[in-house]
Amino acid sequence: QHGNTIVNESNEVLTGEAEGALVFLTPWPGMMRTVYGDHQRFFDTYLKPFAGRYTSGDGARRDKDGYYWIT
Repeated sequence: QHGNTIVNESNEVLTGEAEGALVFLTPWPGMMRTVYGDHQRFFDTYLKPFAGRYTSGDGARRDKDGYYWIT
C-alpha cells in the first residue's frame, strides 16, 4: 500500500467516507527524516503515534468522492 490514508485512534485504516488522523504510508522526496540533534524526538513525534506510519499531526476527512479535507 502506498500514498496516504485515514486511520482511527486504534491505528485501523478507515475506508470510504471517513474522518480521523491523516497518515502517510510511504516516504516521498523532500520528506522530513529527522530533527537535527534529536532523532528520538522525530521518531516519537512523527512515527510512533501510528506504529511507523508518518503523521504530521493533522486530521482529515475523506468525502464520498474520495477527496481529502484537512481538518
